[in-house]
Amino acid sequence: MNVHRKECSLMEAIFNILTVLAFGIIFTALLAFITLPFIAKKKNWKRLNISLNRGVLKIKIE
Repeated sequence: MNVHRKECSLMEAIFNILTVLAFGIIFTALLAFITLPFIAKKKNWKRLNISLNRGVLKIKIE
C-alpha cells in the first residue's frame, strides 16, 4: 500500500507556527481580560489597569 504524503514547504511551516502563536497570544489576552477583574474584586485591589499597546499586554495593579 502506497500512501501519498504531501510535503510541507517552509512557508507553510512558518505560517502554521505564526498562526499558533497568534491564537495563543489572543487566547491569553482574552483570558487575562476576563479573569483579572474577578481576581481584583476578590483581593480588594483598588485599581486594575489592563492595556494592550503594540502587542504588549501591560497589567498595573495598585
